[in-house]
Amino acid sequence: MNLKEYLSITPEISAAIRDGKPVVALESTILSHGMPYPDNLAFAAEVERIVRAEGAVPATMAIIDGVLKVGLTQDELELMCKGEGVAKVSRRDLPIMVAEKRTGATTVASTMILASLAGIRVFATGGIGGVHRGAQETFDISADLEELANTSVMVVCAGAKSILDLGLTLEYLETHGVTVIGYGTSELPAFYTRKSGFGVDYELDTPEQLAKAFHVKRELGLRGGLLVTNPIPEEYSMDKEVIDKAIAEAVEDAKKDGIHGKATTPYLLAKIKDLTGGDSLDSNIQLVFNNARLGAAAAVELSKVRYFVIYLAAINLITFCVYGADKRRAKIQGARRVPEKTLFALALLLGSAGALFAMRVFHHKTRHWYFRFGIPAILLCQIAAGVYVYVRFFAA
Repeated sequence: MNLKEYLSITPEISAAIRDGKPVVALESTILSHGMPYPDNLAFAAEVERIVRAEGAVPATMAIIDGVLKVGLTQDELELMCKGEGVAKVSRRDLPIMVAEKRTGATTVASTMILASLAGIRVFATGGIGGVHRGAQETFDISADLEELANTSVMVVCAGAKSILDLGLTLEYLETHGVTVIGYGTSELPAFYTRKSGFGVDYELDTPEQLAKAFHVKRELGLRGGLLVTNPIPEEYSMDKEVIDKAIAEAVEDAKKDGIHGKATTPYLLAKIKDLTGGDSLDSNIQLVFNNARLGAAAAVELSKVRYFVIYLAAINLITFCVYGADKRRAKIQGARRVPEKTLFALALLLGSAGALFAMRVFHHKTRHWYFRFGIPAILLCQIAAGVYVYVRFFAA
């Protein structure tokens, strides 16, 4: 697969991905189709600032002149915010947008695709699409759900948009094996409000737990993403009766106006904004800021997990090689040996598994009781410490 022809990653983001630094993907549909210019430009700048403040690199996605953009320049960001001739792009649209060299804003689904192609594992957004109300008749189900079932990206959101049928959305996700996490809550957030009346699969309370869960999922080779639902901050949560009334009225208007397909969500959100006097947009902005913070924190922790795994593999490989080299030198009279203190130090630096394996393979130091019993003891202590840390800080 030759991606160089289609995929453009900014030097900063490319370097961050290469070096294993935390990167957070951001969508562009909210910019081109969710709010007016220049408010959206200021919003985009603030989201990126929040991600950076938390220690991660922001990567806003878009398709510009047929090129899949991972990270935008200021001019490109302004182009997306002005929204002139900018299409709303999901999975089905990508081949045509690229082949015809068109320009479009990425939805949740297409942002996940671009993030996965680039090697970015965390994506922060407002809310995901889902099963629309009345889907029993219309079969109107967002492509976001299929993408969550197939693409390995952690998606941090404020739940599915409350204009949807949340119960059916959860059923769909369950059927497709998508784990729904509540961040600090056992109840699914409903986008504008903190409660929906529906439960999540699991509650996790720290970015470390989120990172560990996603890392394990990938290590097990399980397909699909991890959905993290993060409640809107209490001070920006809307009154449930007010927002439910506005949603019901907007849904009825959409039916009367014959709105369907990809036009449904922008129509409903705009109508709800008008019905609530702009309060819904204010809440939408704040929940995205909140998700950007959590997404960045999770990305930082995920990068730590990755670095630790790399370190663990490297130190054990080095230890194994050093033990093997010392065994070879032992057979050469007068050869300079590796000090035993160094051999023990490598084991203490988490290379004990490599040391024990080398002792068995090379039959090295097996006659020395302090190695024969000491190295296994170090390994057992390190395993016990690892289990304690996992239970204390990561286990739900």
